[in-house]
Amino acid sequence: SGCRALECRGARGCAAMVASREGKQRLVAVGGMEALVPLLYAPGQGCPVDLGSLYVMKALLNLSTTPCYQVALCKVALHALLGLVNDSRVWPEARQIMRGILTNISAHPSNRTHLYSAELSSKAGRLKAPSDVVPATGMGFFQPQQRGGRAGT
Repeated sequence: SGCRALECRGARGCAAMVASREGKQRLVAVGGMEALVPLLYAPGQGCPVDLGSLYVMKALLNLSTTPCYQVALCKVALHALLGLVNDSRVWPEARQIMRGILTNISAHPSNRTHLYSAELSSKAGRLKAPSDVVPATGMGFFQPQQRGGRAGT
């Protein structure tokens, strides 16, 4: 759409702008970091990213190299990045850029709790047990629930 074309142009400008320290300061001061995150996702079907998404990622990558922006970036972009980085439909170059952002923000000690929580949430989502399986006591292994009785008895 025409709107996405304008978003791509703006994202490209932001990516160029944050190449300098002053540009980073200006972008963050006007709320640009928060405004860029929703633009990570391309609208429509197929691949969830497009050229505009790459510009956004490059801008966020440049911001992520500066420690004073790493905490805010983790708060506003972590879940969006994690949602895209392992998506097989996303181009390898885009996944590489996102891994770079995640590596940079993980270096800040204040982000560790957010990263651990996100990792646990991700693992919990992948490890959902079927409804007829309950955790056994003690070891945390899953055992089928017996009808009319308790699990593991």
